[in-house]
Amino acid sequence: LRHEFNITESKKTLLWMPTLGGEYSSIPLFAKPLAAISKKYNIIVRPHPLSFVQEKDFIGLLEKFNFIIDRSSLRDMNELFGVADVILADNGGTPFSAIFLGRNVIFLDVPDDLDASSAGSSIFSGSSVMELKKHLPVVSNHEIERLVTMLDSEAFYQENSECIEAQVKEYIDSHRGGGA
Repeated sequence: LRHEFNITESKKTLLWMPTLGGEYSSIPLFAKPLAAISKKYNIIVRPHPLSFVQEKDFIGLLEKFNFIIDRSSLRDMNELFGVADVILADNGGTPFSAIFLGRNVIFLDVPDDLDASSAGSSIFSGSSVMELKKHLPVVSNHEIERLVTMLDSEAFYQENSECIEAQVKEYIDSHRGGGA
């Protein structure tokens, strides 16, 4: 993968895994801001495989900004997680896969209907992802400098790793010592 995606060893590698789902995807909000830091970091974008069919405009936006896009629907996701220093996620199951593997996670803030008038009206209402967002960093598309500060801070990696370990215990470890 390091050769396939032309990963520069001296740079941190970010795996951006946007959600399929129109307005709930981070692609429209984060393509331009993340492109602005793409020379400083290796950024691999792994869109949902259905995005190539259902969200062609989002793929076009990624192409416009010359992102490295993983187009292989058969890719072993463990390989991608393995080369990444940080996983950028918005919603869906990605953050749970990342914490299962002990990877650092930063959430990209996308509309989530949390301000909806009825608590049950959000599609994410009661979602475990909303719980994770209370413990792990969340950055908006206007906070890219904050993201860079985190990515360049060894303290961030230490704190994030400790938080990830706590989330593994919360969501994956069995209280009886069994597997998830």
